Amino acid sequence: MTDLTPNARQYALAELKRMRTGSIFTPPGVQASWCCRNYGGGEWGGGAFDPETRLFYVNASNEARMDFHDSVESATGITVTDFGA
Repeated sequence: MTDLTPNARQYALAELKRMRTGSIFTPPGVQASWCCRNYGGGEWGGGAFDPETRLFYVNASNEARMDFHDSVESATGITVTDFGA
């Protein structure tokens, strides 16, 4: 959760409260879901080796994501039965 500014934190908490939360296996749906599945990793900038400490540094990001889907019916007027289901 962000602590960049008090307003940013307040906004993020309000957004989180309106989302559906659960395990990493919670599927996305019409209601927004908070997802903390392995989004992130090593960045494109590459790493750097410090010969004094013999450590290799790599910039990485670990991020959460908001997933949601709009229903087919509200987006296009087409229903599942129109596809023969």
